[in-house]
Amino acid sequence: MKQRLASLMVFGALLFGAGSAKADMLFSVGLDVPVAYSFNASNLSGVAVNSTNPSGFILSVSPPFMGSFGLAMEQYSVKANTSLGSNTFDFAMYDLYYNVLSTGLHLDVGLGMGSINTASGATVPLTSSVSASQLYLTAGFALMPMLDAHVGYHIVSASKGTAMGGAANGVDLSGKLVTVGVKFSF
Repeated sequence: MKQRLASLMVFGALLFGAGSAKADMLFSVGLDVPVAYSFNASNLSGVAVNSTNPSGFILSVSPPFMGSFGLAMEQYSVKANTSLGSNTFDFAMYDLYYNVLSTGLHLDVGLGMGSINTASGATVPLTSSVSASQLYLTAGFALMPMLDAHVGYHIVSASKGTAMGGAANGVDLSGKLVTVGVKFSF
């Protein structure tokens, strides 16, 4: 009997100590889509640039054993239009985030690392992949008890990439990404 009581106490401590709210104990899956990316620099190596809407997805998972922490994987592409032509850059990031729960408002704060590559057929391809990191914040509200909608703001910092041909040496791909998404908990 003492052993069961001790087991229940340990289980209870883990259960209530792992997160700050009952919703933390649920398994949640989120899906976001990027809606806008803007490069920090108004030019890439002296060439004016503007970016079109990115395409791709961000998948996030928060299993119950991780408490308020979760993991996310990002795969998206951004097309940069310049006077030299257009390049499409593929972003691949892996994130760790912390879910800050409050009544009615859900916040995720995260950081991630990954790489940026040039898509095939680029006018000025990069000679190698560029390492990148990011900080982000998502804010959402509950649509229903197990569903929330949110918007995200990512600050991407990338090392300077070197382009083939030397015309665009020191390409800075750092920028800001805006996302929208939903998260299901079950």
